[in-house]
Amino acid sequence: MKQYIGIDAGGSNFRIAVIDSNKNLIYHKSIKGNLNFTSAGSKNISDCFKKINIDFKDVDSVSIAMAGIGAGDQKNELKKIIFNNLEKCQSVNIFTDAEGSLYANFPNSSGILIICGTGSIVLGKNENKISRAGGWGYLLDDEGSGFWFSKEIIMEYLRYVDGISNNKEIFGIVDKKFSLPPREIITDFYNPEKRNIVASLSNDFLKEKNTYIQELIKKSIFNNIQRIKKVINEIEIKEPTLAYMGGIFKNNDFLSSFKEKIKSEIKDLKLIEGIKKIEIQLAKNALRNRRKI
Repeated sequence: MKQYIGIDAGGSNFRIAVIDSNKNLIYHKSIKGNLNFTSAGSKNISDCFKKINIDFKDVDSVSIAMAGIGAGDQKNELKKIIFNNLEKCQSVNIFTDAEGSLYANFPNSSGILIICGTGSIVLGKNENKISRAGGWGYLLDDEGSGFWFSKEIIMEYLRYVDGISNNKEIFGIVDKKFSLPPREIITDFYNPEKRNIVASLSNDFLKEKNTYIQELIKKSIFNNIQRIKKVINEIEIKEPTLAYMGGIFKNNDFLSSFKEKIKSEIKDLKLIEGIKKIEIQLAKNALRNRRKI
């Protein structure tokens, strides 16, 4: 029986789900390893699909959401890699990691998705209309993401070190976390491979009942709600459903503040938690879109 594969590929692991023609889940696994298109390189990605081909020799279609992919040339290169390694594969559907999450949450309906994880973005679709806001990357934006919170808090720490800020409490929070000289603390911020580690620091920072951190939460929520409003207007959706995903929403203060603010700002909004295993939905997408090359 033919097989249909869904893959959620990121910088630290990739998750794969395989279903048969009757939508039965026949394989599901999370595997450690970098499958970010930009940083992993073609050879590593090719090796990954060679390994998949060893276990699944009758793959008809693949749907993949991949971090670090965007341009048409990149997608064409990825298609070539997949077709070369999965000889019976007839079709490949490629999404960015954020697009894959959007289509996994709303496979047959309109909807909006906000992600606040390592990075952040808002996307929406309504029939043929698609819109996005934010997601400009960790250097320029990603407000409300784990990296953004860590960056803003460390910047306030450095302002205290330089005598510009009198926020001794933030200095104490960061100093206790690291117990390192300031110039050693910031080293990881300039290392792209440490981006996930830097973002994960926000988990501890957001637990602190600190006025500055609470103001960061309010600011990020306010501005992301403006992004959501922009997307709603552009795709002309009435009574929208919004799914939220990402590790920042695991913080109770952030989530409760977000829910309270968005319900007061956007009427007739249905708010749902996003699905966690998008690779299974991507496998179903592969089945629906088989033979569409």
